[in-house]
Amino acid sequence: MAHAVRDHDAPESLVRRDFASPPVTEVVLSVALQPLALGVTDLVDLWRRYFQKTFPSVEEQPPFTMPIEALGIGARAGLSFELSAMPPSPRLWFLDSDKAHLIQLQRDFIAFNWRRVDNGTDYPRYSRMREAFSNAIRRLESYASDLGLGSLTPTQAEISYFNHIEVDANSRLSSILKVVRDTTISDKLLPEAERLLLDYPIIRDGALRGRLHVASEPVIRRSDMSPIVSLTITVRGLPYPANIDGILAFLDDGSDIAVQAFVDLTTEDMHRKWGME
Repeated sequence: MAHAVRDHDAPESLVRRDFASPPVTEVVLSVALQPLALGVTDLVDLWRRYFQKTFPSVEEQPPFTMPIEALGIGARAGLSFELSAMPPSPRLWFLDSDKAHLIQLQRDFIAFNWRRVDNGTDYPRYSRMREAFSNAIRRLESYASDLGLGSLTPTQAEISYFNHIEVDANSRLSSILKVVRDTTISDKLLPEAERLLLDYPIIRDGALRGRLHVASEPVIRRSDMSPIVSLTITVRGLPYPANIDGILAFLDDGSDIAVQAFVDLTTEDMHRKWGME
Protein backbone atom coordinates (compact mmCIF):
# COMPACT_ATOMS: atom_id res chain seq x y z
CA MET A 1 0.00 0.00 0.00
CA ALA A 2 1.34 3.42 -0.95
CA HIS A 3 1.36 6.14 1.70
CA ALA A 4 0.89 9.81 0.93
CA VAL A 5 3.54 12.39 1.72
CA ARG A 6 1.16 14.85 3.35
CA ASP A 7 1.28 18.45 4.47
CA HIS A 8 2.53 17.61 7.94
CA ASP A 9 5.53 15.96 6.27
CA ALA A 10 6.44 19.15 4.40
CA PRO A 11 10.14 20.10 4.02
CA GLU A 12 10.40 22.17 7.17
CA SER A 13 9.90 19.00 9.24
CA LEU A 14 12.52 17.00 7.36
CA VAL A 15 15.99 16.51 8.77
CA ARG A 16 18.73 16.88 6.17
CA ARG A 17 21.38 14.14 6.40
CA ASP A 18 24.66 14.28 4.51
CA PHE A 19 27.04 11.51 3.53
CA ALA A 20 30.81 11.71 3.13
CA SER A 21 30.76 9.38 0.09
CA PRO A 22 27.19 8.99 -1.21
CA PRO A 23 26.61 6.55 -4.09
CA VAL A 24 24.93 9.21 -6.22
CA THR A 25 26.13 9.26 -9.83
CA GLU A 26 23.73 11.78 -11.40
CA VAL A 27 21.20 14.40 -10.33
CA VAL A 28 18.77 16.09 -12.72
CA LEU A 29 16.54 19.14 -12.16
CA SER A 30 14.10 19.58 -15.02
CA VAL A 31 10.83 21.13 -16.13
CA ALA A 32 8.47 20.59 -19.04
CA LEU A 33 7.04 23.77 -20.57
CA GLN A 34 4.31 24.88 -22.87
CA PRO A 35 6.19 24.90 -26.21
CA LEU A 36 7.96 28.11 -27.18
CA ALA A 37 8.35 29.13 -30.82
CA LEU A 38 12.10 28.53 -30.74
CA GLY A 39 14.04 26.95 -33.59
CA VAL A 40 17.51 25.45 -33.42
CA THR A 41 19.06 28.75 -34.54
CA ASP A 42 17.36 30.46 -31.58
CA LEU A 43 18.71 27.84 -29.17
CA VAL A 44 22.23 28.32 -30.54
CA ASP A 45 21.85 32.09 -30.27
CA LEU A 46 20.70 31.67 -26.67
CA TRP A 47 23.80 29.56 -25.96
CA ARG A 48 26.12 32.14 -27.50
CA ARG A 49 24.47 34.98 -25.63
CA TYR A 50 24.31 33.46 -22.15
CA PHE A 51 26.07 30.11 -21.78
CA GLN A 52 29.06 29.75 -24.12
CA LYS A 53 31.67 30.96 -21.61
CA THR A 54 30.72 28.47 -18.89
CA PHE A 55 29.40 25.69 -21.14
CA PRO A 56 31.70 25.82 -24.19
CA SER A 57 30.55 22.59 -25.87
CA VAL A 58 27.26 21.92 -27.65
CA GLU A 59 25.85 18.52 -28.60
CA GLU A 60 22.62 17.73 -30.42
CA GLN A 61 20.46 14.97 -28.94
CA PRO A 62 17.15 13.35 -29.94
CA PRO A 63 14.02 15.19 -28.72
CA PHE A 64 12.86 14.30 -25.21
CA THR A 65 9.29 14.09 -23.92
CA MET A 66 8.95 14.26 -20.15
CA PRO A 67 6.47 11.76 -18.69
CA ILE A 68 3.43 13.46 -17.18
CA GLU A 69 1.94 12.39 -13.85
CA ALA A 70 -1.79 11.65 -13.71
CA LEU A 71 -2.94 14.10 -11.02
CA GLY A 72 -6.68 14.43 -11.56
CA ILE A 73 -9.37 13.42 -9.08
CA GLY A 74 -9.05 9.73 -8.28
CA ALA A 75 -5.84 9.47 -10.31
CA ARG A 76 -3.52 6.58 -9.50
CA ALA A 77 0.18 6.32 -10.18
CA GLY A 78 0.73 6.26 -13.89
CA LEU A 79 2.41 8.26 -16.63
CA SER A 80 1.26 9.72 -19.91
CA PHE A 81 2.94 11.65 -22.69
CA GLU A 82 1.58 14.86 -24.16
CA LEU A 83 1.82 15.34 -27.92
CA SER A 84 2.52 18.80 -29.29
CA ALA A 85 1.06 20.14 -32.51
CA MET A 86 4.46 21.67 -33.25
CA PRO A 87 7.14 19.58 -35.01
CA PRO A 88 9.75 17.93 -32.76
CA SER A 89 12.43 20.28 -31.51
CA PRO A 90 16.11 19.38 -31.43
CA ARG A 91 17.44 18.99 -27.92
CA LEU A 92 20.77 20.68 -27.31
CA TRP A 93 23.22 19.89 -24.55
CA PHE A 94 25.44 22.73 -23.31
CA LEU A 95 28.39 21.09 -21.52
CA ASP A 96 31.10 22.52 -19.28
CA SER A 97 34.76 21.71 -19.82
CA ASP A 98 34.83 18.56 -17.68
CA LYS A 99 31.47 17.28 -19.07
CA ALA A 100 30.14 16.83 -15.52
CA HIS A 101 27.61 19.68 -15.69
CA LEU A 102 25.24 20.29 -18.56
CA ILE A 103 22.13 22.19 -19.53
CA GLN A 104 19.54 20.42 -21.67
CA LEU A 105 17.31 22.65 -23.74
CA GLN A 106 14.55 22.31 -26.28
CA ARG A 107 11.50 24.46 -26.97
CA ASP A 108 9.39 22.65 -24.34
CA PHE A 109 11.98 21.38 -21.85
CA ILE A 110 14.93 22.61 -19.80
CA ALA A 111 17.11 20.67 -17.37
CA PHE A 112 20.33 20.97 -15.43
CA ASN A 113 22.40 17.82 -14.80
CA TRP A 114 25.34 16.89 -12.69
CA ARG A 115 26.89 13.52 -13.43
CA ARG A 116 29.91 11.76 -12.03
CA VAL A 117 32.66 11.50 -14.62
CA ASP A 118 36.00 9.72 -14.74
CA ASN A 119 37.89 12.58 -13.10
CA GLY A 120 35.83 12.00 -9.94
CA THR A 121 33.95 15.32 -9.83
CA ASP A 122 32.08 15.39 -6.51
CA TYR A 123 28.35 15.93 -6.27
CA PRO A 124 27.99 19.72 -5.86
CA ARG A 125 24.98 19.47 -3.45
CA TYR A 126 21.48 20.61 -4.16
CA SER A 127 21.92 24.30 -3.32
CA ARG A 128 24.51 24.78 -6.06
CA MET A 129 22.48 22.82 -8.59
CA ARG A 130 19.40 24.87 -7.73
CA GLU A 131 21.33 28.08 -8.32
CA ALA A 132 22.61 26.87 -11.69
CA PHE A 133 19.15 25.68 -12.76
CA SER A 134 17.56 28.95 -11.61
CA ASN A 135 20.09 30.98 -13.62
CA ALA A 136 19.50 28.86 -16.72
CA ILE A 137 15.71 28.99 -16.66
CA ARG A 138 15.65 32.74 -15.91
CA ARG A 139 17.93 33.34 -18.89
CA LEU A 140 15.61 31.26 -21.06
CA GLU A 141 12.65 33.34 -19.90
CA SER A 142 14.56 36.57 -20.54
CA TYR A 143 15.44 35.41 -24.04
CA ALA A 144 11.85 34.35 -24.76
CA SER A 145 10.64 37.74 -23.53
CA ASP A 146 13.10 39.52 -25.81
CA LEU A 147 11.57 37.62 -28.75
CA GLY A 148 8.06 38.55 -27.65
CA LEU A 149 7.16 34.98 -26.68
CA GLY A 150 5.94 35.81 -23.18
CA SER A 151 6.61 34.06 -19.88
CA LEU A 152 7.39 30.40 -19.36
CA THR A 153 4.47 28.15 -18.42
CA PRO A 154 5.51 24.91 -16.69
CA THR A 155 3.46 21.73 -17.13
CA GLN A 156 5.62 19.40 -15.00
CA ALA A 157 8.71 19.60 -12.80
CA GLU A 158 11.02 16.82 -11.72
CA ILE A 159 14.07 16.11 -9.62
CA SER A 160 15.83 12.74 -9.92
CA TYR A 161 18.71 11.19 -8.00
CA PHE A 162 20.48 8.24 -9.63
CA ASN A 163 22.55 6.03 -7.31
CA HIS A 164 24.87 3.16 -8.19
CA ILE A 165 25.46 0.93 -5.19
CA GLU A 166 28.37 -1.47 -5.33
CA VAL A 167 27.60 -5.07 -4.33
CA ASP A 168 29.24 -8.46 -4.52
CA ALA A 169 27.90 -11.65 -6.07
CA ASN A 170 26.28 -12.76 -2.80
CA SER A 171 24.70 -9.44 -1.81
CA ARG A 172 20.96 -9.32 -1.20
CA LEU A 173 18.74 -6.31 -1.68
CA SER A 174 17.74 -6.55 1.99
CA SER A 175 21.27 -5.47 2.93
CA ILE A 176 20.64 -2.18 1.09
CA LEU A 177 16.92 -1.44 1.52
CA LYS A 178 15.00 -1.76 4.79
CA VAL A 179 11.71 -2.46 3.04
CA VAL A 180 12.97 -5.71 1.49
CA ARG A 181 12.97 -9.06 3.28
CA ASP A 182 15.03 -12.10 2.34
CA THR A 183 12.85 -14.74 0.75
CA THR A 184 13.62 -18.27 -0.35
CA ILE A 185 11.49 -21.01 -1.87
CA SER A 186 11.51 -24.23 0.16
CA ASP A 187 14.79 -23.10 1.73
CA LYS A 188 16.56 -23.98 -1.51
CA LEU A 189 15.81 -21.42 -4.20
CA LEU A 190 17.28 -17.94 -3.86
CA PRO A 191 16.13 -15.09 -6.10
CA GLU A 192 18.39 -14.51 -9.07
CA ALA A 193 17.36 -10.86 -9.38
CA GLU A 194 15.56 -8.50 -7.00
CA ARG A 195 13.64 -5.43 -8.17
CA LEU A 196 11.56 -2.89 -6.30
CA LEU A 197 9.06 -0.19 -7.36
CA LEU A 198 7.40 2.20 -4.90
CA ASP A 199 5.07 5.14 -5.59
CA TYR A 200 4.04 7.69 -2.96
CA PRO A 201 1.47 10.44 -3.63
CA ILE A 202 2.50 13.92 -2.44
CA ILE A 203 -0.36 15.93 -0.92
CA ARG A 204 0.01 19.69 -0.50
CA ASP A 205 -2.80 22.01 0.64
CA GLY A 206 -5.21 19.11 0.40
CA ALA A 207 -4.42 18.47 -3.28
CA LEU A 208 -2.41 15.81 -5.09
CA ARG A 209 0.63 17.73 -6.38
CA GLY A 210 2.93 14.94 -7.49
CA ARG A 211 4.53 11.62 -6.61
CA LEU A 212 7.70 10.18 -5.20
CA HIS A 213 8.92 7.22 -7.25
CA VAL A 214 11.55 4.77 -6.04
CA ALA A 215 12.98 2.12 -8.37
CA SER A 216 15.71 -0.41 -7.67
CA GLU A 217 17.13 -3.04 -9.99
CA PRO A 218 20.37 -4.99 -10.55
CA VAL A 219 22.51 -3.79 -13.46
CA ILE A 220 26.01 -4.24 -14.83
CA ARG A 221 28.28 -1.20 -14.77
CA ARG A 222 29.62 -0.67 -18.28
CA SER A 223 32.99 0.75 -17.24
CA ASP A 224 34.19 -2.43 -15.52
CA MET A 225 31.29 -4.90 -15.98
CA SER A 226 30.79 -5.07 -12.21
CA PRO A 227 27.39 -5.90 -10.71
CA ILE A 228 25.73 -2.95 -9.00
CA VAL A 229 22.29 -1.99 -7.73
CA SER A 230 20.71 0.99 -9.45
CA LEU A 231 18.53 3.02 -7.06
CA THR A 232 16.60 5.87 -8.66
CA ILE A 233 14.58 8.33 -6.58
CA THR A 234 12.36 10.77 -8.48
CA VAL A 235 9.87 13.42 -7.41
CA ARG A 236 7.66 14.59 -10.26
CA GLY A 237 4.58 16.78 -10.32
CA LEU A 238 2.87 20.08 -11.00
CA PRO A 239 4.54 23.33 -9.87
CA TYR A 240 2.29 25.78 -8.10
CA PRO A 241 2.06 28.63 -8.87
CA ALA A 242 2.85 28.04 -12.56
CA ASN A 243 5.92 30.26 -12.76
CA ILE A 244 9.64 30.08 -12.02
CA ASP A 245 9.18 30.65 -8.30
CA GLY A 246 6.65 27.80 -8.24
CA ILE A 247 9.07 25.55 -10.13
CA LEU A 248 11.87 26.24 -7.65
CA ALA A 249 9.55 25.73 -4.67
CA PHE A 250 8.48 22.35 -6.09
CA LEU A 251 12.11 21.31 -6.64
CA ASP A 252 13.03 22.40 -3.09
CA ASP A 253 10.21 20.28 -1.71
CA GLY A 254 11.15 17.41 -4.02
CA SER A 255 14.81 17.49 -3.01
CA ASP A 256 13.91 17.26 0.68
CA ILE A 257 11.48 14.42 0.05
CA ALA A 258 13.97 12.50 -2.11
CA VAL A 259 16.83 12.85 0.37
CA GLN A 260 14.60 11.80 3.26
CA ALA A 261 13.38 8.81 1.24
CA PHE A 262 16.98 7.78 0.60
CA VAL A 263 17.76 7.94 4.33
CA ASP A 264 14.57 6.20 5.44
CA LEU A 265 14.68 3.38 2.88
CA THR A 266 18.37 2.43 3.09
CA THR A 267 19.89 0.38 5.89
CA GLU A 268 22.11 1.54 8.73
CA ASP A 269 24.93 -0.66 7.39
CA MET A 270 24.83 1.30 4.16
CA HIS A 271 24.71 4.59 6.11
CA ARG A 272 27.95 3.64 7.86
CA LYS A 273 29.51 2.60 4.56
CA TRP A 274 28.61 5.94 2.95
CA GLY A 275 29.74 7.96 5.98
CA MET A 276 26.50 9.47 7.24
CA GLU A 277 27.27 12.74 9.00
